Amino acid sequence: MSKTNTAHQREEIEMLLPWFVTGKLDAIDRARVETWLAQDPVMKRQLGLIEEDRELSIRINEAVNAPRTLTVERSMAAVFSGAMTGLRRPGAGYLERVRTFFAQPTAQGLRWAAAAAAIVIVAQGIWLSSLLTGESYVTASSSPSAASATAIVKFQDSARATDIVAALQALNMSVVDGPKPGGTFVVRLSVGQLSKAERDVRITALRQVGNIVAQVLP
Repeated sequence: MSKTNTAHQREEIEMLLPWFVTGKLDAIDRARVETWLAQDPVMKRQLGLIEEDRELSIRINEAVNAPRTLTVERSMAAVFSGAMTGLRRPGAGYLERVRTFFAQPTAQGLRWAAAAAAIVIVAQGIWLSSLLTGESYVTASSSPSAASATAIVKFQDSARATDIVAALQALNMSVVDGPKPGGTFVVRLSVGQLSKAERDVRITALRQVGNIVAQVLP
């Protein structure tokens, strides 16, 4: 098998990983992914990162969308407890687990620390916004003038992962994150920046694939 074919197959398997994590693949595609993972330790580590990021995303979403009476300390505790879960072992005290967590020079530790910081920022932003305006918190990215190169997409429940990948490749798009809470995915519409008009054109093209795409969130 040529290096080109191998690289192409690896790319296909890699794009199936988000659905592999959530158990959305059929038996054939799941077997393909499992076979590849057994011989590719790099991709196996990548799968672990996807699983960690999915858990992190769920925890952040729960904390950010909690009632405003939820304190920043409790929000951080909700996320931090997830980081500590993997470090618990018989006989290990709480302080020891904390020291182990902050001592580990891993991407996991950095992501959990960043998540805690993000929750502090978001929670404080919501609190200040409610004090100053009494209105719901709105991020800058939700501004009508913003033109992001990504979109939040929910695919049809009946769509097979391989069909989703093929449809996105035909549009020169790809999944870059997910699944998020609610079964949504972040789809990259373009490698570079887009004007609002260009983004609208790509969003329209995405929505026209009705047998694959159920919803594209603004």
